Amino acid sequence: MARRDRLNEKTFCPTCLIQRPARAKHDPTLKRCVRRFDHYCPFVATVVGERNYRYFYAFLVFCVLAISLHLILVLPLVRLCDDLQGKYVCLFPAKHAPVFIGTILAILHDVWIACMLIMHSSLVCTDQTTYEQMHGKEGDECSSGNCRKVLDPPPLTED
Repeated sequence: MARRDRLNEKTFCPTCLIQRPARAKHDPTLKRCVRRFDHYCPFVATVVGERNYRYFYAFLVFCVLAISLHLILVLPLVRLCDDLQGKYVCLFPAKHAPVFIGTILAILHDVWIACMLIMHSSLVCTDQTTYEQMHGKEGDECSSGNCRKVLDPPPLTED
């Protein structure tokens, strides 16, 4: 490989001492190269790459759905004060404060996880990874073929 000038960091991993697959990056946490490296996710405590990206994406979808369902069910019950029979009465006693605080936190989490889902949907559509986007690589045109390729990758073959 050295004679053919193929020994550079884009095609060869100096840590693993292997020819690096296309779009792979060495991850020091796993101590190996990860195909289609996207990012390290502290919420699932692993690297997100080619083999588990669709599960990470499903995790985001289900988080948004579950929190949204919680909010749909709980928000009608959360009222601080109401006008009953011409009197302004507080209906939210202190004993229900954990429900109120939990609902506020659910709203905050739903918003930022939904933002992550929107960003990752854009990445899926253009066949990009978070790592590639952060390093300025342009994505493809948005297409259903890209979505299929990213969310339902073909079985792995040896390089």
